[in-house]
Amino acid sequence: MKQLFDDLSQQISEITTKKYSTSFSLGIKCLHSDLHKPIYS
Repeated sequence: MKQLFDDLSQQISEITTKKYSTSFSLGIKCLHSDLHKPIYS
């Protein structure tokens, strides 16, 4: 159940960030892919 919560929270955070701030999301894409998940979280 904890893993489900963690996965869902990360996905919602990423969606919210992409909808709220296009420039921030584009900046994240310029970074190494290993950094994407921690930033969105």
